[in-house]
Amino acid sequence: MKFVDNDDALEEFVAVLNLSEPRWVGVDLEHTRLHAYHGLVCLIQVSWPVVVKHKVVNQTFIIDTLAFTKEQIASTVGKVLLENPLICKVIHGGISSDVWWLAKDFGIRVNSVFDT
Repeated sequence: MKFVDNDDALEEFVAVLNLSEPRWVGVDLEHTRLHAYHGLVCLIQVSWPVVVKHKVVNQTFIIDTLAFTKEQIASTVGKVLLENPLICKVIHGGISSDVWWLAKDFGIRVNSVFDT
């Protein structure tokens, strides 16, 4: 598991994602309304399986959205992953909550969602 809270770690996330070419990823958000009237997304958790030497290993990234501008999140996590129609996003309760938060905070329009 890797915590993404600086530009180098965000670049590594994008590089690993592109290299892995996952067909699906698990996505979860954490948001707060404690310090903001309308609330805001604080963390994006992303995980997907990768086969390494005949074993399945999870790639897991915890992205601290407060460490970046909205534009950085939209152009990396948004464009490369969440808006990519070739990657299925598995999200629990996503249509009623997480997808709305991503659109509100970052202008991200999530494609290919499997909502549990």
